[in-house]
Amino acid sequence: MEVKVRPGLEPPVHIHEREHELFFVLEGSVRFYTPDKTFDAHAGGVGFLPQGKAHTFACLTDEVRALILVGATGPETVGMDGYLLQMGEAARDLSVPDPSTIAPIEDPTETIQVGASWGIRFLSPEDTKKALPEYPGFGVRVS
Repeated sequence: MEVKVRPGLEPPVHIHEREHELFFVLEGSVRFYTPDKTFDAHAGGVGFLPQGKAHTFACLTDEVRALILVGATGPETVGMDGYLLQMGEAARDLSVPDPSTIAPIEDPTETIQVGASWGIRFLSPEDTKKALPEYPGFGVRVS
């Protein structure tokens, strides 16, 4: 899938139980956080986020455009597909939504519940500090 993200719309720290994620950064720059390392990727760069490990990313530029590939590693279907279909809305056309038109989620309750049903576990702030000590926190702008 192709996505556009701006600061404040990044996902909270989470774990995919069913799939790996591979990001191809097309425009902008991001900082990836994993238990093994924190690293930056710029246009043309790649970020691999392994299944079963806590991860997230932060936008380093005002907008990031990326291709995200996900691949299941077991007999279950890719959970991210089901999660996005359940949480999203039907596309009105084939363009990628402008991130300036997307509001941050105010109450994460539904996000957490739907994610859990598709093998995506969102970490609490306490678990995040243990898993990703370098991560500054959800909603904190990094530079």
